[in-house]
Amino acid sequence: MKEEIFLRELAKQIKITRKRSGKSQLKVQDDTGINVARIEQYAPSIQLFTYFRLCKYLDISPEEIIKQVDNNLAQSYADVIARN
Repeated sequence: MKEEIFLRELAKQIKITRKRSGKSQLKVQDDTGINVARIEQYAPSIQLFTYFRLCKYLDISPEEIIKQVDNNLAQSYADVIARN
């Protein structure tokens, strides 16, 4: 369950990063051969090499996306705890 939550948040952050870069899903796929639409739906099996290539293309460090995922998950957990 934790892995699924992490991967869904990773997919969300990849989508946010791509949109901020101003690139469409089609542009990313044309330029890299990576089907980013599938990854953004849910990255259940994104390979590490693909992840690094995508980060390089989007001009963001892999660590920065992971940091954002971690921050968002920590905030989500804090919100759940605060409600209980």
